[in-house]
Amino acid sequence: MSAEASTAVQNTPVLMPKIGQAMTEGTVIAWHATDGQRVNTDALLVTVETDKASYDLDAPASGRLHIHVNEGREVAVGTVLAEIGDAPRQTAAPPPPAPSPGSFQPRHYPLPVTLEGETVRRRAFLDGAVHAEPWQGLVFGVFAGRSRGYNEPDLNFHGLTLPARLPAIDPVSGQAWSVRAEVVSCPELELVLPARKEAVETPFLNETRE
Repeated sequence: MSAEASTAVQNTPVLMPKIGQAMTEGTVIAWHATDGQRVNTDALLVTVETDKASYDLDAPASGRLHIHVNEGREVAVGTVLAEIGDAPRQTAAPPPPAPSPGSFQPRHYPLPVTLEGETVRRRAFLDGAVHAEPWQGLVFGVFAGRSRGYNEPDLNFHGLTLPARLPAIDPVSGQAWSVRAEVVSCPELELVLPARKEAVETPFLNETRE
């Protein structure tokens, strides 16, 4: 092996992580840097989504970003989403999945939220849930041992948290139980404008509390 080959610069891959034992695939929601842009270690890089929640991933290295997987694509755990480094692109992008008749289902993702020029990180709102269940464009998470105040936020609307007064059990003795919900795509849910600090009391909202 030549000295030149042994000292060749290698880019750092950015992989779709495995978040939880049951996760096999994830979706790229938003890149927070553009292809070819220089990024720094630990800078917010990409938001990915599982069937339960969304997660922000930081850059594992500094250098130029080479994006392989575009926003909206679902790929397997371990897939190279991008490379970071000053070497040429070293890994081939995964081929797009072959469409099958009737398989297309439109999905709607929130745009990245910025405040004073900085991207606001999305929190994994349902982390720690002992059970998660999708329903009507929402994902509900059940939490054991977590009590909740009357007006504590329990609904995550694309990064905006607000109280919806979802079910909670806080016994005098014994384990407390509470429910949180994350919005995926739910046009039936209405928020009070313009502040969006509370949900409109509608039959649909009451149904989420049952």
